[in-house]
Amino acid sequence: MEKIREKQNPEEKEREEKKMFSILDLEELTKKHKEEKDKIWDADYHGRELFEKLIEEEKKFLEELMESKERFKKIFKTEKESIYFILETGESLRFKRSNGEFGEKLKSQPVLERVFFISEEEAERIKKEHLLEWPGGTINIINYRVGAVPFELNVYKYPSKIVFKEEENSLKIIGSEFVNEDGKISQDENLSGGYHIGHPITEIIK
Repeated sequence: MEKIREKQNPEEKEREEKKMFSILDLEELTKKHKEEKDKIWDADYHGRELFEKLIEEEKKFLEELMESKERFKKIFKTEKESIYFILETGESLRFKRSNGEFGEKLKSQPVLERVFFISEEEAERIKKEHLLEWPGGTINIINYRVGAVPFELNVYKYPSKIVFKEEENSLKIIGSEFVNEDGKISQDENLSGGYHIGHPITEIIK
């Protein structure tokens, strides 16, 4: 009988390392990242030192994801220097850059369930016509490319979600659904679920 191997052979290890991240993998990574930030908040840091420790942890998390970039479907940067990581199943994680009291801030944002791409003109139309305030609107989507604007819908595991129908080159906004206290799902015409319209893509990393 062939002796049972206790360790992965190099080929198995390589296949595992190249396996695309699942949403459960991303949940685990973000959970560990939050735990590390909680440790920093609980420690005796204040002012600039606290700021620098938090930024250091955010950079460490970002570098960790970049080292595994082959396990994401898409990675890109926008004109405001935000960096997006997109899973094969459509969920997105964004790192936002902004100016803070002690310098440039870097912070990972909540995971959203789906990301689409729209033109700059469509992004302005959504805001001007308030298309995400009530059902019935149609949003035109385009291919992933430099210049496209990322449009994220629905915070992951949030109890309320915007319901939409994906059609050819467009999204039809239907309404909302939410989970009641008894666990049942109800429908609502008022839109609630969270969304984010980003800035034009300037660099496609993957």
